[in-house]
Amino acid sequence: MICKIKHGEGFRGCLDYITGRYDKDKHAKVIMHSDGIPELDNKTVAQVFEAYATKGNNNIRDPVGHFAYSFHKKDANRITDELMCKIVREHMERMGIRNTEFTMTRHYDTDKEHCHLMFSRVDRDGNVISDAYELERNARICRLLTEKYGLYISKGKMEVNRNKLRGIEKVKYQFYDKVMQCKAKASDWVEFDKALRAEGLKLRFHYNNVNGKLMGVTFTDGKHSFSGKQLDN
Repeated sequence: MICKIKHGEGFRGCLDYITGRYDKDKHAKVIMHSDGIPELDNKTVAQVFEAYATKGNNNIRDPVGHFAYSFHKKDANRITDELMCKIVREHMERMGIRNTEFTMTRHYDTDKEHCHLMFSRVDRDGNVISDAYELERNARICRLLTEKYGLYISKGKMEVNRNKLRGIEKVKYQFYDKVMQCKAKASDWVEFDKALRAEGLKLRFHYNNVNGKLMGVTFTDGKHSFSGKQLDN
């Protein structure tokens, strides 16, 4: 199981997307929502979310929380609505997403079972739900839940379908593939750097300003940059 995280400004736009208003091929259906969210038209539901998000006068720029959960196709026969809801609720709890309004829809337009969660990043008491270390916590929790529920664990990035990637994720995997290819044919850092340059990438080292120890590396093509950890642990 993986979960992609996005934050945004508009509840209506996010709601139209996750409910498949303009894309009937998604066959989207609501399978879970909080008690404060009525089963009405998107305009009305979005207004309810907006009202909750203004509590506390936080003036938060991106009040929309949008999590996209995806399960491996090898788990397709196991992922019922009930199990999907159970896993997402536990993920929300572990991520600290509590006491807030949310709605979740399931889509049926790909060979992977997936769903979309939209929630207010301002809870019912007017407190902003923290996003501190959100990506790191999410990765750890997804792994934990994948193991807990006996879901399929992917063998790595080589199983990712590159043709379906878009935007920065597509660029990231292009970097990853080039870096791994160059690493495989290099026996030292000099050869590695030379191979990277032949692929249009440059290698940069980062050192601790106090003790001078090597802290990590970054790969760049002049337009985009990724740290080694961002590409692969």
